[in-house]
Amino acid sequence: MSKALEIQLATEISPMLIKLSFKKPQDSSTLVELLEQELQKYKGYTLCLSGGYDSQFLFLLLKQFGIDFNCVTYSMLWKDDVVNANDFLSAQRISNKYNVSLDTVEIDASHFFESGEFGLIAKKYQCLSPQIALHCKFLENLSYNKLLL
Repeated sequence: MSKALEIQLATEISPMLIKLSFKKPQDSSTLVELLEQELQKYKGYTLCLSGGYDSQFLFLLLKQFGIDFNCVTYSMLWKDDVVNANDFLSAQRISNKYNVSLDTVEIDASHFFESGEFGLIAKKYQCLSPQIALHCKFLENLSYNKLLL
């Protein structure tokens, strides 16, 4: 989609914001054709499947285009509770339904916050969001060579 979509920082002051610009393709390709063409290069990747709508959408596109991939997700534990139970269950269900391998990582969220690890990760990635910091911890501990987020 590099032909049709340009992504750049919105401002240098706020690098967390991005500006998207769309251009009409020079050929008669449809959006679906452009998506398929772009996603083909991710054959063999591991999709980080949160269970939310965005990752499920990407999952379904990869399946529709016949692209081989695996998935990984995490369960966020707080004592005896799975905090992200809805998303975790959604990731399991879609993977089972379409027969795609799903690896699971357990994250002890209470330890993450009580041990001070959150502060270290927040400082390392200049991120004060607890949710994003947990995602960074998850990504840091993955051993896959090719990740798709």
